[in-house]
Amino acid sequence: MRKPILAGMLLLLPLPAIAQVYADFQTSVGNFTCELDYRTSARTVANFITLAEGRASWLDETSGQVSTTDPAQPFYDGLRFHRVVNEEGFRILQAGSREDDGSDGPGYVIPDEFQPDAPETQQHKAYQLSMANSGPNSGGSQFFITGSAIPSLDGKHTVFGKVVSGLSVVESILTAATDDRDQPIDPITLQHVRIRKVGPEAAGFDPSRFALPKVSTPDFQSHIDPGHNAVLTFDQPPQSLLHLWASEDGGSTWEDIGTRFIGAGEKPASSVQFSLADTPEDAELRFRPVLTTYPGDSIVPSSLTHQQLYLENEAGDFTFHFDAEEPSYLIVLPSGETKTGRIVQFLYEPDGYGATLVIETATDGAFRYRLAPKTKSKTGFTGTQRGSFYNLLYGWIPFAENSDFALSPLPSGP
Repeated sequence: MRKPILAGMLLLLPLPAIAQVYADFQTSVGNFTCELDYRTSARTVANFITLAEGRASWLDETSGQVSTTDPAQPFYDGLRFHRVVNEEGFRILQAGSREDDGSDGPGYVIPDEFQPDAPETQQHKAYQLSMANSGPNSGGSQFFITGSAIPSLDGKHTVFGKVVSGLSVVESILTAATDDRDQPIDPITLQHVRIRKVGPEAAGFDPSRFALPKVSTPDFQSHIDPGHNAVLTFDQPPQSLLHLWASEDGGSTWEDIGTRFIGAGEKPASSVQFSLADTPEDAELRFRPVLTTYPGDSIVPSSLTHQQLYLENEAGDFTFHFDAEEPSYLIVLPSGETKTGRIVQFLYEPDGYGATLVIETATDGAFRYRLAPKTKSKTGFTGTQRGSFYNLLYGWIPFAENSDFALSPLPSGP
């Protein structure tokens, strides 16, 4: 019997090369593996690998301690899955918080990574791996895995991988009994994340080539005037965020006492001063400054003074004037009705690739925005934002989903 010619030819054809980066999640209830999409979400994957392997220093926001790289200190080892939601149409498991409550990160943020020409890459289907955030450009270390399709998250979180094995383990976490904080009653721990690269192309993916924030502890000198103030002397360059930690018991416990951001093109600083008026006279003071230095694409301004912010969304047109003497606002509702008034106070907290802004008005409530500048020009900044307003009964209610904003200098007087 003659052998089919086609069968013999097929044996001679080269098999397709497999080139992929995998993350093996070793947990207290079993293991599962995610394929990391290093082609469309390269910087996000680089950041995840860097944290998982301890390739670069990160800040432990529970203590102000900066990690070492020799020996390496993997970020995720020993952390809990601190949030598990198993509701119809919304099933997720989340980890990456050293506080175990979702309130912290690695001491820095990274930008979102969306592909305008390939929106399907940011669709949240079942069993996909995504960055958690609290608004545009606010991801860091926390990630979540979906247990169902969640279209409401599309375009808000960077999708950077998918589960390819161990679905039964993922399901066991998703179906774990939880308390009123959505935390598993019996803690589930992420013991380690192992990175594997298969194929020449994947082997060539080097996280160190990507521009990621750098965390360090600067050399400094301190001058303490008990009961009055303290001055720390060190160099803080533009595009950096200072985290300042202090201890009153000789270093046994540490407290985060504030931050300072210096934006691109702004003057560097050589010292920081703060009051000791409320510090006990017998305190054994210790200080721990930590600097997060951002890459060149960080364009966030350090202040809103003498600026005006314009936002347009489904709730209306909002203009906030941050005059140094009398901050004010103008709101034009969809009906055409206008509201004007005084800004009682506002809190602006820049953090590298974005900023959190909370505004309290005299008569029209409070607003909170996450601003993510994308472009900078002579006329100011433009970018995307996510907003919410405060309701006495329900708390913060989202009302502006990834709409645009413009920040520009206040018009000069007449």
